[in-house]
Amino acid sequence: MKRMIISTSIALLSAVAVFAQDRPARTAEERSKAQTTRMTEQLGLNEEQQAKVASINSEFAQKLEDLQAGRKEGDMAHKGEGVKLHDARMAALKEVLTPDQYTKLEAMQEKMQDRRMEKRRAEKPGSSEMK
Repeated sequence: MKRMIISTSIALLSAVAVFAQDRPARTAEERSKAQTTRMTEQLGLNEEQQAKVASINSEFAQKLEDLQAGRKEGDMAHKGEGVKLHDARMAALKEVLTPDQYTKLEAMQEKMQDRRMEKRRAEKPGSSEMK
């Protein structure tokens, strides 16, 4: 009985992992809209800021999508470009947001980065060891 429960649990977890990987990727436009909505809600953007942030998010989401398409084709000449894009986006946002909103945005991004790192550690047992 115990073996049956364990076997069933393993099978269910495997199935969930497979379905999670089959999630369709969102387009640059969808990602941009979701980012703008989240930022509007969490940072309390006014209408003028919302329009400017939407434009910035749209521009950089498209640039990131183009960069990722190049990587899929095996073009590694643009290594490190993602970080440059992120920095440029943050600089553009800093001009639109108030200092308090920008500080909140940085905290949101740090929290998101921490969640990504935790997820990676959970997905790869034994990878949390320091090199």
